[in-house]
Amino acid sequence: MSDVRTSRGGGFDRPSLAQLLGLHNEEFVRAAYARLLEREADPEGLRFYSAELLQGVDKLDILERLSQSDEARTRGTGRLEGLKEAIEQRRHQAGKWQRAFRELSGAHSDALARQIRGIDQTLRGATQQANSETAEIKGALAEVRSQVRLIAEAVADAQASDRSDDAKTLRRSTASEISLAHEVVRMKTFLGDF
Repeated sequence: MSDVRTSRGGGFDRPSLAQLLGLHNEEFVRAAYARLLEREADPEGLRFYSAELLQGVDKLDILERLSQSDEARTRGTGRLEGLKEAIEQRRHQAGKWQRAFRELSGAHSDALARQIRGIDQTLRGATQQANSETAEIKGALAEVRSQVRLIAEAVADAQASDRSDDAKTLRRSTASEISLAHEVVRMKTFLGDF
């Protein structure tokens, strides 16, 4: 999906319901504002709805509130194909689960469901951040490999041209580079275990 946080030619990208529901945390809130209100999220709204997500409020509830807001009604912008049906389906499903949970535990499940959704949002955000950091580490590893390859080529050239003193100096300086490369490979192996 393209970047929904920016306007193009006075309009905003129009992500589908499925695309919106695939976003998380602030990215979701920004995209929901862009889609339903055709503007960027104001700082207060961004903070409020991001906090709501972390507390476990369902994304469909937030989309419903935005689509039914006075601003959306006044501007005629709150329409999103499939939203009404998805809300009805979720309510129907939630009713079944709540009844089953009450039968099993004798407790009301709304608070627990909110906590679970909050944990889910937090984990999804952490996963996105970890994926981003992993990509940065992979880029750094590629750069280190490239540098080690260049140094190894320089050492080979020095040895081939019978400049043994220069080669010894290069070998000493590359020892620390190679050690660094081994450390990066160990980090990559460790991160790969996640």
